[in-house]
Amino acid sequence: MVADSLKQVGAGRSIVLDETNTILAGNGVVEGAEHAGISKVRIIDAEGDELIAVRRSNLTPEQKRALALFDNRTAELAEWNIEQLDADRNAGLDLKPFWTEEELETLASKASADAIVGIAEAPVEGEDDAAAPVTAGDFQTFSCPLSLEQERTVRAALRKARHVFEVTTAGDALTAALQAWSATIP
Repeated sequence: MVADSLKQVGAGRSIVLDETNTILAGNGVVEGAEHAGISKVRIIDAEGDELIAVRRSNLTPEQKRALALFDNRTAELAEWNIEQLDADRNAGLDLKPFWTEEELETLASKASADAIVGIAEAPVEGEDDAAAPVTAGDFQTFSCPLSLEQERTVRAALRKARHVFEVTTAGDALTAALQAWSATIP
């Protein structure tokens, strides 16, 4: 949608760079600009104590409304880079000022769901695919981020599965539980 916006009404939003020209905010705008064929960039140096306004001219009333709608809609559709957020958290950045506990759990749940989909879509043995899980001998390893509550649930389910299916390893318990569950789905 960003590229469509840039093609239809042109640029109207700035990006933020640091002193080494690393993009701090606006990666999606830069990607959209590439797709829209926009290659010119004007850099304005600022200290952060003033707003930088982009004044647009030669827009029709319809284009002005479209620009405002595109701007708000693309913000709604933006997705978080979960891997970067995990790296930020692992580096000690406290994410709580930016999200509530519930929102953080929702992000973790989405990351878990995305990881599980990735695992489910991973190629079967013999297929050549760079996205395949890490392989070590006859074993494959995969991981997905979980909230604390999700981790507790998974651990409890694995303990129950070990007992019910009379297996000893977490991998065997997970496999048996998923096979049993999968058999119940049409």
